[in-house]
Amino acid sequence: MSAMPESIGLVGVGTIGSSMIRGLCKMEGAKPKFIISPRGAAKAQALKEEFPDLITIAGSNQEVVEAVKCVIIAVLPKQVDEVLKELTFRPEQQVLSVIASLPYNSLKEAIVPATECAVGVPLPAVARRQGATLVMPQG
Repeated sequence: MSAMPESIGLVGVGTIGSSMIRGLCKMEGAKPKFIISPRGAAKAQALKEEFPDLITIAGSNQEVVEAVKCVIIAVLPKQVDEVLKELTFRPEQQVLSVIASLPYNSLKEAIVPATECAVGVPLPAVARRQGATLVMPQG
């Protein structure tokens, strides 16, 4: 997941997911388009209003996955199994989970046939483009 993709999908628009998107929308230079799930409707609408040219709210989580090459999964730990089993990924997709309790190997199994994935642990400071984010595996 080295280069910035043209579009990024977000499944789960809670505190961490919306903070990540907000930070990415504020970066310098060319920005990707974001397709976000209706999950967390108030936060999704707030992002759309703040960044109307960059944000599109999809009708479902699967619509997010179908629209992009890079998908960020940012649902609550108690929702992750239910959400992932309902999603169908493509082999060429990149998937980043920001669910700290989801082991890397479990993510890898859940996104088949996609193979490129990572688990990240961002903090809400990413909205201000500050702080560190742990990512596993590297590269």
